[in-house]
Amino acid sequence: PLHQWIGRAQNLALELVPRSGRRLPVAASLVPLPSSTDLVLITIEAQSVLIQHQVKNERQQHLWDALYTLGHAASQNDLQAAYSMALQAGIRLTGAAWIGLYQADSSSPILYRTITSGDLSALPERIAPQDLIALHKPLVWNKSQRSVTQLHRQARLAKLAYVASAPIGQPEALIGLLVAAGTTEPHPDDLLEILKVLAEGISALSEANAIRTAHAQLRAENSNLAARYTTVINATSDSILALSPEQVILGLNASAEQALGYTPPEIVGHPVEDILISTTSLLPALQAAQNSFPAYQLGVVKLYRRNGQAFSADMRILR
Repeated sequence: PLHQWIGRAQNLALELVPRSGRRLPVAASLVPLPSSTDLVLITIEAQSVLIQHQVKNERQQHLWDALYTLGHAASQNDLQAAYSMALQAGIRLTGAAWIGLYQADSSSPILYRTITSGDLSALPERIAPQDLIALHKPLVWNKSQRSVTQLHRQARLAKLAYVASAPIGQPEALIGLLVAAGTTEPHPDDLLEILKVLAEGISALSEANAIRTAHAQLRAENSNLAARYTTVINATSDSILALSPEQVILGLNASAEQALGYTPPEIVGHPVEDILISTTSLLPALQAAQNSFPAYQLGVVKLYRRNGQAFSADMRILR
């Protein structure tokens, strides 16, 4: 009876019996109206429509979760962890039961299964070069089709409903193959398009990692060169000061520390004319050297140490 729901909101699963007599499952919503009378607003929606809405909402949530995971994968320094996160996103995006990555070995043209999301043990561990002829472009195979590669033959033996694949890298230089598989038909309509985008994302992760590795190697090489340069500079008996184009001291070697009586923290960042004290200004000569020859010979000049003691120095400027 309707009167038992008057005054409070209700969501109910009911069955309507239309004139045809065929029962129709529905979801009913009863909301009391703000009135002094006992009025209720009743909305009815078929259960099938409600389920479609739920599926759509879940699909939308999976999409956002997958996009977040892909974005997080791009920030990973560990390439294998980034690949794993990309495959997890692929499961949510495609709705496939399993998804996996086959990668090239630098010593062989064979592709090896390396990372999976879900159990892909039913599929081959490796893909031979001759099978790549058929797999060099995005492809969806289903169990009603002829098996043309070992990948598809083993999928049939495992009773898989479909296998989709997308190459990673350039057609003339494949670095891998992305494979998704499922046990129910039909496969999602947008499966292949999503897989192609995901393959591009994995390729971008690989390229970004290669760039990061190259930069790290370059930084290590530069650090090593800088250390060797410092060792050589400190080993020479000549006093050396490094200056910026603005005549600011950038560094000095051990011999210059001993000759002038300063430590690097005390003078680095200071104008050179505040440190190299002479009977005449050295700044014009330094500016002339900067604007003329790579090597400029000043000759013997009198300088003063930090403690005021004078000494003679044969000065040269190199740029």
